[in-house]
Amino acid sequence: MTHLKHKLNVKLFNQTVKTTGKGCVATLAACSSYSYTDDGTSCNSWYGSDGRCKPGTAGKCAARVCTEALTSLTTNKQCDDYKSGCVTTGAGCVSTTVCQDTEHLICGWNSICVSKTSCGQLLTKSICESVKINNKPCKWDTSTCRSARCDDFTATDDNTCNTLLENCVTNGTKCVDGTNCAAQFKGTQQACQAFKAKCTNDTNAAATVACKARTCDDSYLTYDNDQDCGCVTKGSGCIIDTAVCSSYSGTPEQCDKFKGNKTTRCWNTSASGACVDKQCTQATSMGDDTACESFLTGCLYDGNGSCVAKSAACTAYTGTAITCLNFKGSNQANPCFQGVGGKCRNKTCGDDTTSTSDGDCNTFLPDCVTKGTGCIEKTSLCPAYQGTTDKCLTFTGKSGADKCTRFGSLCIKSYDLRFKNRNSWK
Repeated sequence: MTHLKHKLNVKLFNQTVKTTGKGCVATLAACSSYSYTDDGTSCNSWYGSDGRCKPGTAGKCAARVCTEALTSLTTNKQCDDYKSGCVTTGAGCVSTTVCQDTEHLICGWNSICVSKTSCGQLLTKSICESVKINNKPCKWDTSTCRSARCDDFTATDDNTCNTLLENCVTNGTKCVDGTNCAAQFKGTQQACQAFKAKCTNDTNAAATVACKARTCDDSYLTYDNDQDCGCVTKGSGCIIDTAVCSSYSGTPEQCDKFKGNKTTRCWNTSASGACVDKQCTQATSMGDDTACESFLTGCLYDGNGSCVAKSAACTAYTGTAITCLNFKGSNQANPCFQGVGGKCRNKTCGDDTTSTSDGDCNTFLPDCVTKGTGCIEKTSLCPAYQGTTDKCLTFTGKSGADKCTRFGSLCIKSYDLRFKNRNSWK
């Protein structure tokens, strides 16, 4: 029983007491609270609440900093002995918190933290050839680490070379830079075009002539797909992707796959030939807004089998007294009404000839008011209204600025009749 009580006391003692390196305390103080009277060497034996200590200034110790460790520290144990919470970079130490932006690797038996900045910062072969910087491998060359090149790898097919390092292709025996035709490849036009590096050559070039890089406007190219072109196909042949629609050719369906200046959809109103900019009005056999939107974004059904732009006025629509009411022109700002010749037009207040209240007129078209029977714009002057003396007195002209009255058979602007003659009434 006495032995058990002794063990419990020892355990309790170990849980509550900490070492300073020079003795035991219940709570550690910061390194800066310790003083020295020698050259500062004694600080290296102290432990504070902020870890192992080092000589500071003005006779005070200071906390050690991971990045101040000697480059001869090459293992995590050495760095942790220097200061708890430090890991090695392979040549010196860094705080474990810095590793949030780094890559953890295994080198021999040591787990280390390597900065993903550049290959040249990696100091050992094993680390160098295990790391990718910006998703590209590094290569150990004599005694330094550098970025890998295509010619560091041997392969006889393009896919393997490109897997080892992006943009590499094979020249038959090893990997070479696939972006430099002239420096890496030779051959006839046919031979150069067979390389995955997108090379070509003059029509009569000999097998010993250096290849040339393809350009999108090479006249002899007849590719009909973007992958073979390396840029974009214009139907038959290749073209830069910033060309205008008229630079492309093909059927309507082929032209519809192109975009002029990378933004404008193309079309063809003929069965073949040069493409043109696609427009809403080129659509045929349409039946509703959904079909027009599918043909070209921003198009609406025009009521006559084609489409119009949303910005089109009511006069661009075709319809009857019923169907014109379904359209709105000028970006949906103007309700439409039946016009002449089967065309629609903008609805006006005067198209309502029966309403007798401002509410009904405003429902028919916003900003309309009744003129007695039928509707007029609320900006109209008093003579545009009709009614008895009592009715005229209820009207206001010019959006409410003028009060109306009745004189003879007309509603007029109210004046002091003692000082105005009849010719001034408007």
